[in-house]
Amino acid sequence: MIIEVWADVVCPWCFIGKRRLERAIAALPELSELEVVHRAFQLDPGAISEGGLTVDLLASKYGLDPAGVRSMLGQVDSAGATEGLTMRLLETQRGNTAVAHQLILWAQQQGSGQALLEGIFSGYFENARPIFTVDELMAFVSAAGLDTEGAREVITAGSYRSAVAA
Repeated sequence: MIIEVWADVVCPWCFIGKRRLERAIAALPELSELEVVHRAFQLDPGAISEGGLTVDLLASKYGLDPAGVRSMLGQVDSAGATEGLTMRLLETQRGNTAVAHQLILWAQQQGSGQALLEGIFSGYFENARPIFTVDELMAFVSAAGLDTEGAREVITAGSYRSAVAA
């Protein structure tokens, strides 16, 4: 059986959902042969990667003051904590996730998609690391056991660009 998960790497609920799905699969031995496939979904495909904090974007988008944003993110933090995640949502940067998605799709073809996805999610949410440029993503590619030169070639060639844009 295959489960396709449409997620963005800057969506905290997607990271929490990934943990919940993993827990459900682990609890049911009959699902041990299950394959989870990542599908690219960008919350904001027009985002630019010129820095700025996510909290500022959320305040603007939802018309919230700083206290309102902290309250909203506190609920997400609490949900993440129930899954063993320590989220640093007030520190995350905003940016475009297209390059990250392209690399995850490529990594899936190499059998390491889940490892790369996990590294990017954890790096972004638990360590507030930027994940928007090729250079920023190479550490995650390497940690997942993938070839960084091959990853750079994939981005240069645009091999997965249309799959992310679809």
